[in-house]
Amino acid sequence: MIHKTNEAEFDQGLNCVLSDLTEDRYGDIVGDPAHPMLGWDIANFVKNPIALFGHQSSFPIGVWRDVHVTDGALRGRLHMAPKGSSPRIDELKALLAAGVLKGISVGFSPTEAKPRDNGGMQFLRQELVEASLVSVPANPSALLTAKALGVSKATIAMVFKQSDEQDFMEECISNLEDQGVDDAEAVCAIMWEESAATAAVRARTIAVLNKVDARLAREYEASAAGQAKRHTEETIANFTRTQQRLVPHDPPPYVPNGQYVTWRGQKIDLRMTWRGKKI
Repeated sequence: MIHKTNEAEFDQGLNCVLSDLTEDRYGDIVGDPAHPMLGWDIANFVKNPIALFGHQSSFPIGVWRDVHVTDGALRGRLHMAPKGSSPRIDELKALLAAGVLKGISVGFSPTEAKPRDNGGMQFLRQELVEASLVSVPANPSALLTAKALGVSKATIAMVFKQSDEQDFMEECISNLEDQGVDDAEAVCAIMWEESAATAAVRARTIAVLNKVDARLAREYEASAAGQAKRHTEETIANFTRTQQRLVPHDPPPYVPNGQYVTWRGQKIDLRMTWRGKKI
């Protein structure tokens, strides 16, 4: 089965285009303009026109009504399951109303096709198997809209992994680089959880985190807490070197131990903080 996605414009009645004759990014065209149904066979589909989310057969969200061909496009009306059917469906309805979800992807089995000069294919006869609501493509503003609506993390992860993940990650990382945010690690952790990013994008994310960490380290070194910590470390190191010169066979008196150090068996608690955290 082949999947093809297009960005749909839903009207107030949730009427939309399921598929048209537009060339996609692979150079493919689905449909035969000379055929009255554009080559679509919908006989079996209309017997059980279940609407899915993201082609997941285990996740029906409603049904398709009035599936037909007119004005060079396969069209239909989405009837979502009633409010209260499940919390996740209610969240999808909110995202649909906010314009975050605006993609339809059809799954079809081709029965006749021919190659095009550009290397793509033109599908002339095809049977409609299913049609799903999907997201296309994710972007930071859409993600913020979803979070502002109170959509759960699980639903956000499910919705945005359907989109062009690398474009989404690239834009978010660029924003981090421009803003130099201190919570970049937390932001990227959320991004990783909500999107299965490619190895190259993850590598760039790590590079951004390293830059932020380096800047924070420089700020800390210049701060009063950083100078005090450095002074303590230098003092202990000087004591250690002096003692070892005087008693060369003694064991080293400076013993690191977690968040504190010892000096010849006596605990020295630094009791310093940086940005509200104990060092």
